[in-house]
Amino acid sequence: MPETMQAEDLLQSLQSIENEIGQHFGTTLANDAMLSMSLALEGAEPAEPATLLEAFSGSCLILPSTFEWNSTEYSHFFFIQEEEANALLAQIVTQNDAIDNLEVIFENWNSAATAVLQLKLDTPPTFGNIQSETRALAESDFPEEGLWLKYNLQFGENSYPFNRIVPSAWQEILQAAGLQVSEVNNIDASIPDMPEADFDVKSVDFGSLDDSNSQAEDAAGSLELLYDLKL
Repeated sequence: MPETMQAEDLLQSLQSIENEIGQHFGTTLANDAMLSMSLALEGAEPAEPATLLEAFSGSCLILPSTFEWNSTEYSHFFFIQEEEANALLAQIVTQNDAIDNLEVIFENWNSAATAVLQLKLDTPPTFGNIQSETRALAESDFPEEGLWLKYNLQFGENSYPFNRIVPSAWQEILQAAGLQVSEVNNIDASIPDMPEADFDVKSVDFGSLDDSNSQAEDAAGSLELLYDLKL
């Protein structure tokens, strides 16, 4: 139970910003590549190399890249089992034959992450290019205290299970992004509402307004008379 709760807390700490990135990713692909695709984070837990190597013992498509944050460079990578990757690419090609690899797709994820995080952080991470590999996972792929993020990529009627390995710094980045957004929301919430004016129309003396108008008309008439006399 404690491990389950830990995984749930970890997922909640990441899910809001991750899924915002996923929405931006889907919108970009729809607009630029005419592909109706969505990517949602559905699970997160500490990355235990032994567990991952047992779960993914076959050949995988690995999509690694770097990101730099606060002058430190980190690595992260998406991966999917090779047969699933081939099925996804075949489906993509039927809709857009200009795309012949999944690097292009996940370069768009890096771009989406950049776009979302630069709106939320004073110093957002910057991402490097993806260089794909097809091979079995190795223990050296996993960072110390890394995280295993589990995604569902929905493309038309088909779904594909994608995974991503990130350093613990990724959690710090998303928590910082969420915190800054929360601070802005809290500032907005702390601004007091202006009290409504206590103004009773019934209390206005319209008679006095009429008297003022009459006085103005009399004054105008006096000026006209004075002008006539001078002539």
